[in-house]
Formats: sequence, structure tokens, C-alpha cells
Amino acid sequence: MTLLAPVPASSAALPSRQKRHLPSVESRPDRLSSMSTAQRQGSPVEDESQRTPTTATYANPDGSWTTKAYAGVVRAPEDDSAWVAVDPSVVKKHGRYGPAAVPFDVHYSDGGDKKLGSLDTGSRASVEVGWPSKLPGAHGEGRQADVRRRSGHRR
Repeated sequence: MTLLAPVPASSAALPSRQKRHLPSVESRPDRLSSMSTAQRQGSPVEDESQRTPTTATYANPDGSWTTKAYAGVVRAPEDDSAWVAVDPSVVKKHGRYGPAAVPFDVHYSDGGDKKLGSLDTGSRASVEVGWPSKLPGAHGEGRQADVRRRSGHRR
């Protein structure tokens, strides 16, 4: 006599994603698609609608949620729908110097006025740093913006 036990319809009945050579999905645009994808593929999937500069929220295959909170800012909004890694490199955009990608508006002086720099968080918090005299011209490269005296020496 042979006894047959039912086989769960989980991984034993269905080929794994690796066997079918399908790439694992890392993120989805909303809670519903994140959870359904996580349960279908058997690995966590980030819910992009919950992203912030300092957190990432994942749907888990067991139906639970996990939020990773970072000690500092790790990403910045590039536009209304895309996020990019923080990049503090100094670039000139719209005629002003500032970091390439941070989650708030930061601008450094390009000279010609008394405003050394400004920061605006977008939530009614801002700060400006001034200088007692008119600043000379500046240039930015890589990780710094340089302000030079008229004699050419660094300030």
C-alpha cells in the first residue's frame, strides 16, 4: 500500500523564479502591487509610494511590512516621480552653484553680492548666510565651490 501526501502549492508545485530565469522585482509603484509581487515571487518588494529621503518600506512575502530608516538622507527627488542617490558634488544649475542632488534647495554664491549661500527645506524653514562685503566671483568643481580674492588666493 502506498500513501500519498498532498504537496503544498507553494514552491514545490511551481518552478522558482531562478529556474524560469525571471528577474526578481525590487520595487513597485504602490502598496497593492508591492504586496502581490512580494507574495508571488517570495522576496521583499519596495513600495515606491512610501519612499522618503530617509526611509524605504518593503512588502514581505508573509503579508507583513518592513520599513528601513537610515541615519541620514540617502536619496533626493529628481522630479515628481523619480528618486536619485544623494550627490553632494557642486554643479552650476540655472546660473547658481549647489549640490547635484539633495532633498532641499541649497545654493552657493557665484559672487557679486553679499549672500554666501542659502538653504530652503520647502517646509517653511530656510536660512541664508551673508558676508559683510561683496563677494568675488566663484567657480565650482567636484566637491567644492571656490571663492577667490582678486589676487587669486583662496579665501
